[in-house]
Amino acid sequence: MPRTRTAVVSEESTAWQVRAACRTAGGGWDAEPLVALSEQASQALAVCAACSVRETCLAFAMTTEPAWLRWGIWGGTTPDERRAIGRRR
Repeated sequence: MPRTRTAVVSEESTAWQVRAACRTAGGGWDAEPLVALSEQASQALAVCAACSVRETCLAFAMTTEPAWLRWGIWGGTTPDERRAIGRRR
């Protein structure tokens, strides 16, 4: 079972990932830091817009390892958007 600094990630808590639209779309959007809203990030956001588990994905990113917030597109949000959400909580 994977571990993060703030949570134990169980198979049950990540079961939604098999239904994620990005799983079959390709692109590797969360594999490297996004410095700016690039073409690749725009494509990833478009995939997220139609994803049935977007809210669950964002919740996962916001409640696990802070590194999840540093790069990639999660739950239809950029790293800057997630940082802003975190400050409002």
